[in-house]
Amino acid sequence: MQRLSDGTERAVRFRSRTDGCRDQALADFFGSGPELDSRSNIRTMDSLLAEVMDEMHLEENLAPEILASAWQKAAGNALVRLSELVSVASGTACIRVGHPTVRYELTRLKTSIIKALNEELGAGSVRYVRFISR
Repeated sequence: MQRLSDGTERAVRFRSRTDGCRDQALADFFGSGPELDSRSNIRTMDSLLAEVMDEMHLEENLAPEILASAWQKAAGNALVRLSELVSVASGTACIRVGHPTVRYELTRLKTSIIKALNEELGAGSVRYVRFISR
């Protein structure tokens, strides 16, 4: 509601913050209109960094001990000696292998590896598996 000079009130349409910023930018460009308060566009570094980190979808790295334990339980003794779970980030498990034959066998077991790692690390932790060479 907007109060008029004669004391009456009338309904006004809500203007979004974006509309106001756009109008201000046009007014600044053409050199007309009131100036924007210098503090209106200030953001703290904490809020800016949190927003950037959210957009990057980064996850905390798991400790090597947790990765080794999860890989031991998911792959078994035979494959643990021939491969290593290096990282789990953004839903992708990165597994280092030393021989093409091991890579082939692990590729064939990809769905069971994903299921076993999700049981160890938590549901939805791993959606993809990527193999790298030593």
